[in-house]
This record gives sequence, C-alpha cells and structure tokens, in this order.
Amino acid sequence: MFTSQGQANNDDDKDEDEDAQRPASDFLPGLNVNGSLHVKLSSSQAPQMFALIENTHQNDDAFTNFRVKLNSFLNDFLPACNIPLPDGKRIHLKSDVAVTAHQFLRVNFESLVDWQQHMDYLWCNPCFYNAPCFNCVFIQTCANVIIGHLLFLFDCPIGEDLFPLALVHSFNAHTGMRLRKDGQLNLFRVRAQAEFFSVRLIIRGALLVHDASLDYLVVDMVDTDMFLRMKEMHLQAGHVVRI
Repeated sequence: MFTSQGQANNDDDKDEDEDAQRPASDFLPGLNVNGSLHVKLSSSQAPQMFALIENTHQNDDAFTNFRVKLNSFLNDFLPACNIPLPDGKRIHLKSDVAVTAHQFLRVNFESLVDWQQHMDYLWCNPCFYNAPCFNCVFIQTCANVIIGHLLFLFDCPIGEDLFPLALVHSFNAHTGMRLRKDGQLNLFRVRAQAEFFSVRLIIRGALLVHDASLDYLVVDMVDTDMFLRMKEMHLQAGHVVRI
C-alpha cells in the first residue's frame, strides 16, 4: 500500500524545520522555479555521486540510466522554464557529480473543501522506523493532474543553482479498456512508469493500493479533498461518476 501521511492545518504547525523523458513543457503550468512556499524538502542526506546512486539501485529498473535520463530531462526542463542552459550548451552531468537526497517533503495545499491552507507530510525513506516508506502524490501537469509514487527526492546542482527534483513512478500509463467492475464500483485504475518532475509540481499526498501485477487503485475516501480531486480525474478521463 502506498500512502499519504500526516495532514495538518497550517495554523497547527509553523515552520518546524528549516530513454528520454517527455518534454518538460508538458508539466510546467506556471512553475515558479525561483522559490516556493508550497513545498519544503528536509531530512537531508550526505551528498551522493551519480555513480553511487546507480550502483545502490542497480536492481531497480526505475534507476536504470538515471544520469542519462536526468540529463535529457534537464535539457528540456530548463528551456521550458525560460532558464538558459549553462554557457548555452546542453547539460551533460558526469558520473562524479554529487546531488543531495532528501527523505521528507512538506507540502502546503489549498483544500477544495474549505479553500483553507492544509499541510501534508510525505516521506521518501527506505528505512522509516525500520520499514520502507515511499508516499504517493498528486502532480499538476499542463494537461491534467496525475498521481505518482515518490522514489527519490534530491537537489540537483546546475551552474550556481539548485533544482529540487523527484524521480517518480507516475501512474499515467494506459491501462486499456476500463473494466466493468471498475465502473460499477467507481474505481480509478492506474499503471506506473518512471519519470522526473519538479518537486514544486506536487499538489498533495495520495493513497493507492496494489491490485494486479501492474495496476493500482486510487483510494478516494481518505478525506473529502481527495474525494473531490478524484471526482475531477474521473470526469477528465470520461468515466461515469456514481456517487
């Protein structure tokens, strides 16, 4: 089960702790790359070189060619944000470049229920109280909202700047014709593929459960805000919504 963790009102908790990807223009709706109060990374780890990251995760297909795929992503991402490439040249990060991983993400979001600011606490931690904890999230793209499973959160140095990025299993792969039982039970079925995203595109946490070998079902009854977000996703997908 993939979960969304610890939600709280903004008033209750003040600042506690300080193969190529698809084009970045597909998921950059009004992205503010110069800073955001919307998300905050913490629980920072020791810097790791790309060679070490790929070696550590060599049995995980999502990390295959991690550095090569990241280079491709950045070469689309920066121009889409109107950020010039360093020295006007395509980015080619070497294997000895180090990035800083993070295991905790705090997200502020506006609830669709009361339009107030709420907060989600999300983990991307291989050993959270002696068990792996990798939460799921809603991600805003230009086309629509999708759901993803956090795999790796990190700050990537480009020139003089740091860009907060996430490797995510995005659940937007086509699952084929909708099953009759899914329609009858109002279920939303998704399938994963690994992609990079800006951390600032994350809206809030989500809850998924594993169904078949490749498929997951989204749980929309965690709270009313998640129910309303899933209702919108059903409508965008052309599903008949039964309430």
